[in-house]
Amino acid sequence: MIVILEDRRIIALVPSYNEAAHVGGVVSTMPAFVDVIVVVDDCSVDETSLAALKPGDLASLTAPSLFGGGLIVVVRDVQDAAKNVAGELVSAAADPAPDVVLVLTHAGGVKGKALLATLTGQGAPIIECPKITRLGDRMQFVRAEFRQAAAVLAPRAVRRR
Repeated sequence: MIVILEDRRIIALVPSYNEAAHVGGVVSTMPAFVDVIVVVDDCSVDETSLAALKPGDLASLTAPSLFGGGLIVVVRDVQDAAKNVAGELVSAAADPAPDVVLVLTHAGGVKGKALLATLTGQGAPIIECPKITRLGDRMQFVRAEFRQAAAVLAPRAVRRR
C-alpha cells in the first residue's frame, strides 16, 4: 500500500543517550522524504549532541518558524565542536534570529577557549555554573533558587533521606 501525504510534513524524532558513535550515521541515512530530523539528546555524557549537528544544521534550527513563538537551542559541550560547527555557532551568536535564544555549554578548561573568547568578544554573556558535588551544596542551591524566584518551598521538600 502506498500513502501519499499532500501538504504534510514528516518529522523524525531520534531519542539518544550516549550515541555519539552512531547518531551521525542515523541522521545521515534518514530517508529523503523526512522533512525534519530532531535528535533528542537525553543528557548524554558523551558528544552525542555535537555528533548529531551537521554543517548547516544550526542555521536551519534557528530559522524563523511559520508557527511563530520563541525558540531555545541548546548545544552541549561546545569545547568539542569541529571548526566548521564552531564557526556556525559564532555566526549564529553574532546575528541571532528574532525570538531565538542560543545556549551553549562548555565543560571548562583550555579546550575550546578560543570559541569562548570570540563569543564573549561579541558580547555574549557567560554564566558560570560550577559542578555541585556535595549533597548539602545541592540542597542549598535548590533552596536559593526558590528564594530568588520568590517561590514557596515546603520545609521538607528538600531534605536528606
